Amino acid sequence: MTMFEKYPDIVSVNDVCNMTTLCKTSVYNLLRKGEIAHVRVGTKYIIPRDKVVDWITVKCGTIETVTNSKLQNNVTERGC
Repeated sequence: MTMFEKYPDIVSVNDVCNMTTLCKTSVYNLLRKGEIAHVRVGTKYIIPRDKVVDWITVKCGTIETVTNSKLQNNVTERGC
């Protein structure tokens, strides 16, 4: 079982917040910058779970080595 199997294939902004421990403002900023691949339909973000995992992997290394402390460091660096 991988770390994020409990989440659906398409996740919400709130799901991304829970997955990464980032605040909503940081997640919206990442989406606006295109750092996490997504599709926007009107005001809704369609975010594939795999793209969140890809972003974490790029930022922190393989998903198996990601720890809450690494994710917490990202939160601190972003000021949330």
